[in-house]
Amino acid sequence: PPRGGMRSGSVSHVQVSITIIRAVLGRAGHYGLDRDALLRASGLSPAQLEDPTGRVPFEAAAHMIDMAIAHLDMPSLGLLAGANLSAHAMHVVGALLEASGTLREAHTVIERFERLVYDGARHSLVVIDEGAHYRYQHPTSTAAERFVVDLSLAFTLRVVQHLLLRRDLEPSAVRLTYPRPDDAAEYPHVFGCPVTFGAEVNEFVIPAALLDSPLMHSDPRLAELLERRAAELLSALG
Repeated sequence: PPRGGMRSGSVSHVQVSITIIRAVLGRAGHYGLDRDALLRASGLSPAQLEDPTGRVPFEAAAHMIDMAIAHLDMPSLGLLAGANLSAHAMHVVGALLEASGTLREAHTVIERFERLVYDGARHSLVVIDEGAHYRYQHPTSTAAERFVVDLSLAFTLRVVQHLLLRRDLEPSAVRLTYPRPDDAAEYPHVFGCPVTFGAEVNEFVIPAALLDSPLMHSDPRLAELLERRAAELLSALG
């Protein structure tokens, strides 16, 4: 497979949670985009947005993403969108993250239930020396695919900061597999550190010591209930 870890075109068969679609559409007005026009471009109906457990083909989202990027002439749109989403965009998975005991536990939630959010990629957590490498395996051949990578890394960092109540937490490094875009200046602004393009993996790195720090919103009983619900939804996918 090419850099990013998946064959080009493989995302044509995957699905994305409707809650992510709703969250991105919710940001449309901030950038002066016509929400209804984006929805029409995706081929989705307003009724499809009503079920928070619903999933739609990524191709529908890609049409919407392509239109937004072209209209704004903003290749880094995914980066800015991800930096402004909350964990609630992941519905039950986001709530389960917030109830987790530590970042390490929260990551096991992502690895187990990421298919409920988007099944075209894979998250992993690798500890190297004193660094915790949050990695995101996804193709980057198209603008829509790069949008997903940017959104996911920026979003994951914001969730980590939220769980730790550390909005000031900055990665020591960020690496992306695709070539440097024209508007690369936005990347260090969002991540708070230099960004390397053309790397072997998509990742950001934070101190590994943070992985076992207790989370302020930890709630074991709530986590048990949410995990049961997430397992039901995952089982329903077959």
